[in-house]
Amino acid sequence: MTRLSLLCIAFFVLSKGLFAQMQMGIVHDNYNTTENVRLNPALSVDPLPWLDIHVVGFYGFVANNFAYLPRNQTSILRGQFPDTLQFDLRYDRAIFQGEALLLGPAFNLSLGQFSIGLSLAQRNYAIGRQIPQEVARGMIYGFQQDELYGRNFETGDFRIKSLSWGEIGVNVGMIAYQSGNDMIKAGLNFKYLFGLGSAYLMAENINYTVINDSVTEVYELTGEYGGSSLGFYPGTGWGLDLGVVYEKKLDNVTSYVPHSRSSGCRYTDYLYRFGISILDIGRVRFSGAQSYQRRLDQGQLIWNNYDDFRPNSIEEAVEGLDERFAPFITEATNTYNSPLPTSISAQFDYNMGYGLYVNATAVYGFRYKRKYGAERMHLLAVTPRYESRRFGASIPFSMNEALQPGIGASIRFWYLTVGTDSFIPWFFNIDVKRLDAYFHIKIPILTSPECRAAKGKKWSVKECTAPGYKTSGKKVEYGKRK
Repeated sequence: MTRLSLLCIAFFVLSKGLFAQMQMGIVHDNYNTTENVRLNPALSVDPLPWLDIHVVGFYGFVANNFAYLPRNQTSILRGQFPDTLQFDLRYDRAIFQGEALLLGPAFNLSLGQFSIGLSLAQRNYAIGRQIPQEVARGMIYGFQQDELYGRNFETGDFRIKSLSWGEIGVNVGMIAYQSGNDMIKAGLNFKYLFGLGSAYLMAENINYTVINDSVTEVYELTGEYGGSSLGFYPGTGWGLDLGVVYEKKLDNVTSYVPHSRSSGCRYTDYLYRFGISILDIGRVRFSGAQSYQRRLDQGQLIWNNYDDFRPNSIEEAVEGLDERFAPFITEATNTYNSPLPTSISAQFDYNMGYGLYVNATAVYGFRYKRKYGAERMHLLAVTPRYESRRFGASIPFSMNEALQPGIGASIRFWYLTVGTDSFIPWFFNIDVKRLDAYFHIKIPILTSPECRAAKGKKWSVKECTAPGYKTSGKKVEYGKRK
């Protein structure tokens, strides 16, 4: 890889400075069904829009706990960035992760008590865990640094991994139970995956000394390395999301059928709902001449002219390491599996009336210390929001594994949604360790043909009253959507 590409990879990260990673400002909005499904497939059932059409969208962030863009040289809104990164030397270990999600056409269609949908997406993950400080600096600027010369380093466990893939998803859902004010919904999203590339280095230990600007002595290198060259279809696989949601409705739903004349073409809102989902079960299997998996045990050498080793592709990197450490390679294949960033999520949403809601969401990402795939970070978020047919706004508050708080903002106006889960770097003069943003263009069609054909019928919220909301002894009309 070139030095510039290493710089980009090193900052394409997310760390203990992470605050949110799943578009918390949009995934709860009841007018964004195609995005709800990404958090819990059961939210595709009994949706507000009869047909929700997603046109295009993008979500990405970069952050870490070690390298940063200095405040006196950076302005995000003006497009001003420094030529070099600076380092927070308080951390002995660097942790990073980055995600980029390109969303293509998608739709979700309500079929009464059932739902069906289709989605296209391209996803990218880059992660690093427990990378020693000197290795992180060397990744960015090389090891030709005076303070490294003559010193012995021993890394212990650390891992650097990336995974890029496309997916075609089909989601289905149904009302599994409805009686009185209780409704239980279930859904799944099956995804066919085509791998686009990957790279990984999973070190169990590296013991080395940087002698000078051209010589490094490696006393031990134990671990695994490899990947697959970027391209279309070097790997294939499958993925699965599962979800279930319980809703406490504001009216009896025993015979309720969404988006139908039999239910008066009126939506019965909920007082609260609780959901649980398992996301990204599955893996991508890479194989072929340009896919590589290597196991190295107790590798040793005196590496002369190490600075000349600047591979521009996975193939060049693997071939260069193979050539130097050949006697110590104990396993070499062209096939390996990369797990998806599997996680489990729980969500609670409370309807306060007048279009106001508050949501609490927790996400736990599973760890793959000895596997090549992507990983998702843990997350806890609380998101108050307002939503109506043409306008929505939310302010997600979130917290990470290190108990560091963050704040974001999202605005939906007609067909456009823009937002960020951390707006502080955009508007305030601070050292930037992370940055994220997203946008979506979509077309929600609220009323079904069946309801449009009925005389004067339009899909609307049932005019229920919220328990406990009173004014001058009279209950206030609740949940009415314009």
